[in-house]
Amino acid sequence: MSNAFDNQFQLPVLFYVACGLSMGFGTIWIETVLAWAFVLTRIAHAFVHATRNHVPTRFFFFTAGFAVMGIFWLELLARLFFIAVWNRV
Repeated sequence: MSNAFDNQFQLPVLFYVACGLSMGFGTIWIETVLAWAFVLTRIAHAFVHATRNHVPTRFFFFTAGFAVMGIFWLELLARLFFIAVWNRV
């Protein structure tokens, strides 16, 4: 039970940091899409958790949110890399 509670608060911290970095770099459309996709997976995860609590379905939404967050961070890191390279030239 404590793992389910902890999982509710781990990914959102990464989300808030990613959104802050995105706004600092100047948000582009793909980051907006990824941010909303993450929010939708969290809503679906919370809905399943609060209603029938079917663990495989809940795990699917958690994993989907985790994947979206990973893609969001990879995109931010690639963007940071290209900004750094572009400014050196």
